[in-house]
Amino acid sequence: MRITRYFKEIMAEIIPQFWSQEEKEALLRIIYEIYTCDYAFSPYEVKDFKKKLNVLGCDMKRVKRLNLDEAIDILKKNKLKKELIYIIIAEAIFKDEDYDSIEREYIDRFVKKYDIPQDILNDKITRIRNEKFEKVLFEWYRQIKNTNL
Repeated sequence: MRITRYFKEIMAEIIPQFWSQEEKEALLRIIYEIYTCDYAFSPYEVKDFKKKLNVLGCDMKRVKRLNLDEAIDILKKNKLKKELIYIIIAEAIFKDEDYDSIEREYIDRFVKKYDIPQDILNDKITRIRNEKFEKVLFEWYRQIKNTNL
């Protein structure tokens, strides 16, 4: 099973049942930060974020008011939730299909500031990037296969 599919299942099934409201808001605050770090909250990111807000039963205003440092601290208290931060960042980076230089610079600063192991994060980023690349190749192959050349 792919990492992005796991993430969707976690968002839909696990988090709503076993996470406190504070933890849900912290998670969404981190996602919001990554989505907006390139100063472009794309329509796809907005739609996805609203869906996450709805699934987790959170209010946008409360999430935006939460201090990012506090959000990180909330999730770092628990080892499994801390591990999820890496996946959150990697998944959010590619939500708009564009991991540009502004996002890279921001993520580099983010990693240093919050003492996130670069090698673990790079592994998650690589896995998600490869999944997206595979999807594009598969779609291209399907289109070529279905045409009469």
